[in-house]
Amino acid sequence: MHKYCFIFLITFLCFQPLIAQERVVLKLNKYLVPIQDNTPEAHAFNQVISEKDDMAITKTYDLQNRLVSQKKEKYNEELGYHEAITSTYDSLQNLVSSEIKNLDNSSFVKVFLEGEQVVSKLTYLEDKIYYFYRGNMDSAWITGEFNPMLPKPKIDKKDFQKALAKELHYPPEARNLRETGTALVGIEVDENGQLIHLYWANPGEVHPSLIKEAIRVLEKINLDFEPAIDYQGNPTKAFFTIPIRFAMS
Repeated sequence: MHKYCFIFLITFLCFQPLIAQERVVLKLNKYLVPIQDNTPEAHAFNQVISEKDDMAITKTYDLQNRLVSQKKEKYNEELGYHEAITSTYDSLQNLVSSEIKNLDNSSFVKVFLEGEQVVSKLTYLEDKIYYFYRGNMDSAWITGEFNPMLPKPKIDKKDFQKALAKELHYPPEARNLRETGTALVGIEVDENGQLIHLYWANPGEVHPSLIKEAIRVLEKINLDFEPAIDYQGNPTKAFFTIPIRFAMS
C-alpha cells in the first residue's frame, strides 16, 4: 500500500510543472503590455492565458476583477483554418463587440453592439481592404487600405522609410553586445490626431538601447496623424504599434 502511495506521489509531483504551464497570469499596463516591475501606477489589467481541449483561451480583467475581453483560439476543422474569436465587455459586463478572425490570412469581421443590437461593423477580407459600416447600411461608410479604427500616420510609407534610414543609428551598446531584434514602439494619439505618448510595446524582447533609439527617431520625425474613429464613427483617442527592426550585417 505504501509503495503505491509513494508512486502516486512521485507521479503527481512530476506532473505539477506541466499543469502550471497550462495557465499563465500576466500583469498588464494600460496599453495591455506586460509590465516588468511591480509599480502600482503601471498595473492596470490582469491577463490569464490557459489551454483547454486544443483551444487557447486568453481572458483580460480589470483590477476590480471584471472581465474586459476574452479570446479563444483554435483550429476550425470544418473551415480549415486557425481562428480567433474575441469578445469585449463594458464595466457592467455587457457584450460590446465580437470579432471572428482568420489567423492564417488576417481577415476578420468585427461587430459592435448596444444592448443586443448591432450598431456598426468593421471587416477586412481577402481583398485586403477595410470596410466600416454604420447602423443598417448596406454599403460601407468608410473603405480603405488602413484600419480606420487606428490612428493613421499622414506621412507616406516610402517617405517614412527614408526618414528612418537617415536618422536611425545602431546604439553602440547594442552593437558591442551584438544585440538585434525588432523594437515595437507603441504610439498613443488623441482624438485630434495629436501625439500623446510613445512607449515600449514589447518589453524584455529586445535590448533597452534599441527601443530608446527607436523612440528617439520617431520623436525627431515628429509624425502627424489622422485620428482613429470609434464604433459610432467619431474621432477618438487610440493607440497602435510600429515595428522597427535592428539587424547587423
